[in-house]
Amino acid sequence: MGPKTIGTRIRDARKTKGWSQTTLGTRCGLSKSTISDIERGKSDPRISQLSAICLCLGLDLNYVCGFEIPELSVAFGANVMTADQWQKFLSLKLEFKSKVHREITFLGQVQDSEIEAVRRKSSK
Repeated sequence: MGPKTIGTRIRDARKTKGWSQTTLGTRCGLSKSTISDIERGKSDPRISQLSAICLCLGLDLNYVCGFEIPELSVAFGANVMTADQWQKFLSLKLEFKSKVHREITFLGQVQDSEIEAVRRKSSK
């Protein structure tokens, strides 16, 4: 068997939950035919559709698209994350970005003060 496609990953997750295409579609706000077309590879889902499907099924978008993310596997023990795990990951990512932003801002202020000190010395 070849590599899994987006559609087969979605279908496998849906079947694991015991849901029909109609059930998944209803929970995601999509039609049964849209779910069917995506699963069979007849149409490529829009990112909004894919995000809704992943959220409903508790899947990581990167997993569904076939990207391997080792840090997620280590952090959560699998490529399939629940909605709570996904929310935790996003929260940690946001916290990290905030810390990096604060550090960059601080370093910028240090550099500005050092430049100002050099200017004052050179103007004397």
